[in-house]
Amino acid sequence: MTRTDYSKILLIESDSTIQESTSRILEKGSFQLSILSDERSALDHIQSERPDLILCDNALPGTDIKTVLSEIKTNPQTAEIPFILLTRNPNLLDLHAAITSGADNFLPIPFSQKELLHTIRTHLARYRARRQKEQDLRANICHDIATYLPHELMTPLNNILNLAELVAEEIGTLTTEDLTVIGKTLRSSSNRLLDRIRAFLLFHELHSQVLSGEDITQHYPPLEISMSRQIRVVAENIASRHTRLDDLELVLNDSTLHISPDLLNTSLNHILDNAFKFSARGSPVSIHSHVHGDAFVIEITDQGRGMSPVQIENIAPLRQFDRIKFEQQGSGLGLATVCTIQALLKGDIQMTRPPEGGLSVRLNFPLSSALQPSGI
Repeated sequence: MTRTDYSKILLIESDSTIQESTSRILEKGSFQLSILSDERSALDHIQSERPDLILCDNALPGTDIKTVLSEIKTNPQTAEIPFILLTRNPNLLDLHAAITSGADNFLPIPFSQKELLHTIRTHLARYRARRQKEQDLRANICHDIATYLPHELMTPLNNILNLAELVAEEIGTLTTEDLTVIGKTLRSSSNRLLDRIRAFLLFHELHSQVLSGEDITQHYPPLEISMSRQIRVVAENIASRHTRLDDLELVLNDSTLHISPDLLNTSLNHILDNAFKFSARGSPVSIHSHVHGDAFVIEITDQGRGMSPVQIENIAPLRQFDRIKFEQQGSGLGLATVCTIQALLKGDIQMTRPPEGGLSVRLNFPLSSALQPSGI
């Protein structure tokens, strides 16, 4: 194993005794240790070198651990790096505050060789497992794009090309009624193609902003929104499109949120369109909204096909489950886009399968925070 294969460990520590003991222990293993003694140089090092694990003295002079953790954990590029506190006098309140701020664990000083190596190897194993899962997900996304996206684009495009050829070759024999039908079909196929392209571009834009941590307020400015009014407008529009207004059940408690209406509408459109698309006519699609704690909650429930726990766990762009069994239109970007939007809005999404079947999607939006850049 070459030195570049070693796991990179950053020790943020000013005590020379701890520096030396840590260095002596880690040099025997597959670790490349860097040691820094102040907050600013450590943060610069983390951004440039991306260590595999960080050890940090909880009592480092001139350092606010919560500030350090905030800068690391709010950056999508560094948020998953394990952060271990070294502490001489464990104070439960201080440790609890650090853990809630993003620290992964703590290690009392003095520590033994066995304790240090066990802690490091345990958290590195978890970190690598998460990274492997992300790599597998990216590989699956590439496969899904290669498999499904061409079909989703070619189907409407073939209709457009075939009708264009028909008009070019048979224009002299086509009646006004024929041209009307052809025109409507061309418009429908063109809109479908445009929808697919827009959905893909939107997901790519939003996902890129999540990964970069960029401020998205210039593109999606937040406004003061009456949530019950906004939900009702979107829900009735989607239900009408599916000619199922009678199936729509609304129980809406209101709250005013500082939120991007474009992102909110996109999430509601995707979830409600799926709820109506994958449930039978005559079965209810219900929407409940209320304030719970410091969050505004929207819960959308249908009695359709639903999703298994494994499918919910593996939501990804262009992932359509049971596509062979259930032929369906769409790119599969809907729920993945909603998950991305929730990350940008600092909210979350929870999906469950009710006992009676179908799918329940719960969107939680923070009541007090405006739209800010955020990572997942």
